[in-house]
Amino acid sequence: MVAVLTSGCTTGDSEANADAGSGSADSGSGSTGGSSSATPTGTSGGGPGSGSAGTESPTTGQDTEGAEGSTANETGDTASESGGESSSGGERLPPDDTPGELSFETPSEIEGGWYQYYQGSVQYRPSGEVFAVAVGGGVTHVVNDSSSSSNPVVYRSDAEGAWAGNGNVTDPDFDYVPRSLAISLDTDLLPSIGVGGIHYVNYPSSISSAHAYSYDGYLWNFDHPAASMSGPAPRSLEMVVDNDNRRHVLFVGRWEGNDDTLIYASADEAGWVLEPVATEHYVTSLTQKSCALAVDPAGDVHVVYSRDNPAAQGNESDTVISYARRSGDAAWEVELVEDYLIVRDRVDIAVGPDGTPHIVMAEDMFSAIWHTSPVDGAWEAEVVDDVGDVGWGHAIAVDDFGRPHLSYVDRQLQQIRYARRISSGWDRYAPTESFPDSAGGGGCGYCRTDIATDLGLDGTQPVIVVGGFDLSVVRARLD
Repeated sequence: MVAVLTSGCTTGDSEANADAGSGSADSGSGSTGGSSSATPTGTSGGGPGSGSAGTESPTTGQDTEGAEGSTANETGDTASESGGESSSGGERLPPDDTPGELSFETPSEIEGGWYQYYQGSVQYRPSGEVFAVAVGGGVTHVVNDSSSSSNPVVYRSDAEGAWAGNGNVTDPDFDYVPRSLAISLDTDLLPSIGVGGIHYVNYPSSISSAHAYSYDGYLWNFDHPAASMSGPAPRSLEMVVDNDNRRHVLFVGRWEGNDDTLIYASADEAGWVLEPVATEHYVTSLTQKSCALAVDPAGDVHVVYSRDNPAAQGNESDTVISYARRSGDAAWEVELVEDYLIVRDRVDIAVGPDGTPHIVMAEDMFSAIWHTSPVDGAWEAEVVDDVGDVGWGHAIAVDDFGRPHLSYVDRQLQQIRYARRISSGWDRYAPTESFPDSAGGGGCGYCRTDIATDLGLDGTQPVIVVGGFDLSVVRARLD
């Protein structure tokens, strides 16, 4: 289990522009066919701001070094097998610090989507549109908007070796339609779930609300950070349970008449307290992942969000990335992270054991994945992957060694990608399994749920939940 608590929250992106900067259709997979193994795409060296993520060798399927990077062979023996100190006697390195040493298992389907023709129309019910994952104690916990029309939000875990759970989180009779989900584990490894959505009182009237559910080992208990709101339902809700078992919720909702305000809520014995993070910033709402939340071991709250850029002119980005941090009851400290790149509005954040925030974002022009974190007081960004149409469905986690791990999607190939930062640079993998983003042909050709990922860590190994028409999990292991 990762010592640092971060929220899992994601849904399929709704943006178009799937062809923008798609690059090579091979996407560095290095192999063809239905193999479930991952082809490592090598390690791109270079530190923060190195610019190039490397280019693919047409003969080996492995990356050559980036413009300022080191070769992948430079780090094969930097760490001892036990994960002790490096050969130079410096900082402790993890045992899995060698490029290309991971392989990915065959994806396991958690729940399949369905569609049918009924009275001349198509009923389309994906299972991987709204979902989230948390991993702790070797157990993977997943929540999703079920494809069963009677069970809107369902929780499962693999604690018994197979996907099973205690059934419904929300009451099937409650008629609650989730727009976003989040899951986090408390210190007893019991799950808490955040749901942002619409409660249909009686058609067509509805109430927008944010709910918080916690499992006590026997029953799901719920309360309301925001029980009834006018305006749109919370589109990008996040939840984290900290080391004191205090719940933190972040969502985009209405505040003083504005529908795109970033709202933070925390719970104590007296109940929920809500407040805006930055009233002068209006959060973009094109996707279900326009904000993210993490809490570090000291209890500081870290927030990243994409927001409108009203000053944009010409070729400047209409969206910028901002970051906010709060220690205790102090005021929010807000700073700009990225306003140079033309970025998409999906973002995610995780924090390391030392409290350092790590952010993943996507650049739109070349559909590339970027990582950024503060270095000596300034945010430094670096390209992680720009091979293929990879700037979609991204998520981030940080392990106990402070290393960021990223999952993301090559939308052109309908495949997931994974990258981790090791001592030599970014070690990238391209599993060759494809995931459906729709129910297929026939009359449901217009039914489509873009593929996205959420990421947890089992120790230092990734557990990637992949959403689309179906919901699946992909695990990696050391070779």
